[in-house]
Amino acid sequence: MERFVRIIAVLFLITVFGHATDTHVEIGRTDIYEAQGLPAIKGVVIGYNAAVTDYIVAARIAVRLTSKAFMRTTVQLSCTDGAPREVALILPKEREVPLYADIDKPSGLVVVVGGPRVNQYSPDHLLERLKDPGDAVVIREGDRIHIAGYTAEDTVNAVESFLRFVDQV
Repeated sequence: MERFVRIIAVLFLITVFGHATDTHVEIGRTDIYEAQGLPAIKGVVIGYNAAVTDYIVAARIAVRLTSKAFMRTTVQLSCTDGAPREVALILPKEREVPLYADIDKPSGLVVVVGGPRVNQYSPDHLLERLKDPGDAVVIREGDRIHIAGYTAEDTVNAVESFLRFVDQV
């Protein structure tokens, strides 16, 4: 119960005052979006037995990526002078980014929330970077973007850093 209260307190503080610790995000725009502007991410993976906070932050990632979906296109317009003009448009495109449990084994580019202790999709070598409280990673390896921390609070901070990055690109 004490752990649950502490996790809720951290989530509340992050919501009210912003992030506690900024995690360096080791990915770029092309790791998140396809050329057409749609999220390249096909889902968010959480450990089947993960903590409640992992489910909460994973859902936040899925919602944010779904709301960021847009499509770039061009249209031909006939102008009053008779000359056709091509105009570039950015249109909203509904595209859901679903949540998966690690036992579902989704394919394609996915965001993996949580380290190897709570998520089968997270490689063991991440433990080398998650040795002390405050340690967290946001990296891409192959078809997975890993967001993990030494503690649940560190994972929440890493997710917040990832979401700020998504908002900036």
